[in-house]
Amino acid sequence: LFDDAKRTATGIAVAPGGGLAAVADASGRVLVADLVAGRVVRLFAGVRRAECAWVEVEDGGRKPGLYLAILAPQRAQIRVWRCRFGGCVAAARVGLLDARLVGARHPARAFVAATQGDDLILEPVAPDARACRAAADAARESLRVAASRAKSRRALAAADAQNDPTEAALKAEAVVGQDNAAEALDDCVRTFAHPACLVAVLDVAARTATPQLAARARELAKAERVRAPLLDFDDATDELLGGLETALEAGSDPRLAEARAWLGAAEAAEG
Repeated sequence: LFDDAKRTATGIAVAPGGGLAAVADASGRVLVADLVAGRVVRLFAGVRRAECAWVEVEDGGRKPGLYLAILAPQRAQIRVWRCRFGGCVAAARVGLLDARLVGARHPARAFVAATQGDDLILEPVAPDARACRAAADAARESLRVAASRAKSRRALAAADAQNDPTEAALKAEAVVGQDNAAEALDDCVRTFAHPACLVAVLDVAARTATPQLAARARELAKAERVRAPLLDFDDATDELLGGLETALEAGSDPRLAEARAWLGAAEAAEG
């Protein structure tokens, strides 16, 4: 997972199911590692001597959501984060001296543990269910938007690859009303290889997008219509020059053949 000779792990907590692990190191960081993919997917900094434990919370998904509790002793503070990605759903001061973070499984739970005299004190780490649900909903919406953006990008790229302006316009109509319309338009401008397809997409955006995006699309379409004939002219010029080179190489020009014959005769006479 790591290529860092100076990194020293001070603690590790493996999540239920074994897919993730939280690794605390001597540099005051906590790294969340994907044990299946073999890479770090998240990093928390500024938590020296951190202790970690996993917590499962019912947050509206098909199965309990996974949350990481991190105890920072130097701050006397504990925070709970949604994993893999998501915000902080709980933060609290820890009033117990020399407190430790203890994890339990089935389901995953966490406790702040400390001793007072002969007594062992366990305080459960229980993030608010509403905060967890809000964080989970935000993460699910983010994933939905990312998936929609990827689908739109593939559909538009396929239309451009086929050089089909009609299909590009149809796909653009489905994209323009989405939240990621501006990003999709930027992708088209950067990646489209066929001017006709790009103009078709820009025309759809100019008619149906929000006023600001529509104005931008009109300006881009105007510039693309000016640029397209120049590209066609360059292609025609390349084709003409290529034809001339082929003709010369093949000797199809009689004047060239005559000149070559004369040079050949002159060289033979000199020899």
